[in-house]
Amino acid sequence: MARQDEVALWLATATLKADGQEIAALDTEGLMADIEAGKDLDTSLEEMRRFDRKGGDFGAEIIGPLLIPIVVEAAKQLWATYLKELTEQGGKQLAILTIDAVKAAVGRLWSDKPDLPTRYAALIRAEAERQGLAADQVERLVQTVKSPLLTEEITAP
Repeated sequence: MARQDEVALWLATATLKADGQEIAALDTEGLMADIEAGKDLDTSLEEMRRFDRKGGDFGAEIIGPLLIPIVVEAAKQLWATYLKELTEQGGKQLAILTIDAVKAAVGRLWSDKPDLPTRYAALIRAEAERQGLAADQVERLVQTVKSPLLTEEITAP
């Protein structure tokens, strides 16, 4: 699995957990296992985007499949944006770090860069609007990204 996909799925899972979307977070962890087994992430996300229900059709549980592609795409964009900064902090060793070491580096960066949650929230907003998520759900995700709950998820050992 590509490092970008692994980090994006981890950050997406943390975001969904912080938002109280436990089933979607478990689905994202399952998606990670599928990707590790050789399934293509972009294809899997596209399948989720084609899901023909809207949030609220049958209650809150239906929103998870709509949120996963949004948070994964935003997380991929965030990772790409900050990869250069992480590389500068970690030197060339970043390429050989384990995923746990990368998570720790992201956690430190999250704590050290107060603009990071704001930038992630902007990416979430743009991606959610691009994918047609309802305005109230967009705002809920944006508030989650700016909340201490996500900081706790990301910086937890």
